[in-house]
Amino acid sequence: MTSMTSAMKNAALAAAALLASAGTIFYGHGTGAQAAKPAALTHSVPGHITEMIAPTAAITSTVHYQAQLDLFCGGIACDGSFPNAGLKRQLNITRIACFIQALSENTTFTYGEIQLRSGANTFLLRETLPADFSSPRKFSLNRAVDLQLVGGQHMYVYLEIAAGASYSTCTATGTLSTLG
Repeated sequence: MTSMTSAMKNAALAAAALLASAGTIFYGHGTGAQAAKPAALTHSVPGHITEMIAPTAAITSTVHYQAQLDLFCGGIACDGSFPNAGLKRQLNITRIACFIQALSENTTFTYGEIQLRSGANTFLLRETLPADFSSPRKFSLNRAVDLQLVGGQHMYVYLEIAAGASYSTCTATGTLSTLG
């Protein structure tokens, strides 16, 4: 029986080492929800994968969530951060809708994204946001997204247009859960 137990332990350790070398991240052992803590990445590295896998959490209640944020605009970009999820809370963002107005006519929407950021404001993950509607001076986007934030994590929004922006606002919707 001892050799069987020893063999099982060795197999488990080998599997864990293999998964760890492949970039898989394990979290908590019944410790509740925790923020994922990958190495800080500012630029993508070809062939590198960062996985954000949330641990199992006991949810005691869930309510609808919606928040509007007027972004700060300067130069060609507008940006801002939504509030964090809060202690023992999990925020699931399922949709984001944004509007951005250019300083002048006949410009183009060049780039948009939402980022998952840690409590220390370090980049964790991004989802790009293409424009859904454009006119010579106004752009809007309305996208289904899937972003889960826990604890001190927050969502950062960045929108860019070629001629410069005068005003921008975003609304995020989803659910806010209390964790047990």
